[in-house]
Amino acid sequence: MFEAAVVVLRLVQMMGAMILFGSSLFFLYGLPQSGAASAATLRWPRPLLTWSAGVVLGACVLGLIAQTAILAGSLDDAMKADALGAVLSGMNFGKSSIVRAVATGAILVVLMAVKPGRGLCIATVVAGTVICASFAWMGHGAATHGAIGVLHTASDI
Repeated sequence: MFEAAVVVLRLVQMMGAMILFGSSLFFLYGLPQSGAASAATLRWPRPLLTWSAGVVLGACVLGLIAQTAILAGSLDDAMKADALGAVLSGMNFGKSSIVRAVATGAILVVLMAVKPGRGLCIATVVAGTVICASFAWMGHGAATHGAIGVLHTASDI
C-alpha cells in the first residue's frame, strides 16, 4: 500500500514542480512585462503558483512519511523520531525531501508576501529549478559513488 502511495506522491510532487518552473518561465517570456495581459495584472498566475507550491509541500511531507513507513515496517514506526531522523540525515531521499520542502516553503512565503511582478516570477523560477533538481538527488545518478557519482547526478539534474 505504501509503495503505491510513494509513487503517486512523487508524481504529484513532480507535476507541481513542473508547474512552478514552467509556468513561471512562461510568465517571464510569454507575457508582456506590464499592461493588462502581464502576469502581475492577471488574476490566475499567483493562485496557480501558490496552489502548486502547497501541493508540492504536502506531497513531499506525505511521501517522506510513506517512504519511511516502508523502511520502518509500519506507519507507527515511521512516525518515531529516530526513524525519521535516520531517513532525513542518512538517506538521499531524506536529504532531497528536506531541500524540496525548504524551497517550497520559502516560495510559498514569497508568493503570499511579495507583490506580483517580474521579481516574483524570477523567484518562483529559481525555486522551481531547485525543486526539480532535487529529484535527481534520489535517482540513479545519486546511487553512483565517487567523482563519477557527482558527474552522474549533475547529468541527471
